[in-house]
Amino acid sequence: MDPWAEIDKYKLTLPFAADWPQTVKRFWSPDDDVHSVLKTIISAATQTLDCAMYGWDDDDLDELFREKWESKTIAVRLCLDKSQAGGVHERVLLEKWRSIGSGNLPFVIGQSRKHAISHLKLCVVDGLYTIQGSTNWSLSGEQKQNNELTVIKDRTVAQDAIHKIALTYAEMLAQAPVSS
Repeated sequence: MDPWAEIDKYKLTLPFAADWPQTVKRFWSPDDDVHSVLKTIISAATQTLDCAMYGWDDDDLDELFREKWESKTIAVRLCLDKSQAGGVHERVLLEKWRSIGSGNLPFVIGQSRKHAISHLKLCVVDGLYTIQGSTNWSLSGEQKQNNELTVIKDRTVAQDAIHKIALTYAEMLAQAPVSS
């Protein structure tokens, strides 16, 4: 399955025009099927998943990440915002991670280096697909709220995002004990 071609079917509003850039696809919640776009791209990971996420409240995406993390064949780097990770449902999801023990890089929970929220909503799959935008990773954010999700297929853009995620990860790792 080619995830890049597959996600076109989740563009439920105006289709991508013939002159639309070939390396960028933008989706709008609640008009497009943003949840399926995220599931499709993340499911395609075979090598790496790098993610810095403000909210972590989607059962399906959490399960996909945990499966990749447990596989020990896919390097998974995950950093989450401390204020959001403390939510009722988020705590339930994160407890599942703790119960499976050490499978990969430890996930980290923290703040920005200036001790404010870490509001990034950024994910890179296999060093190729960058997922970004205003969409909170929750069913409400993906299906009810007015949000934007952009997927970019470009290794240079992905490397820039991985760099930011790695810095965020290191900053959070230095702030608090590791959660794994």
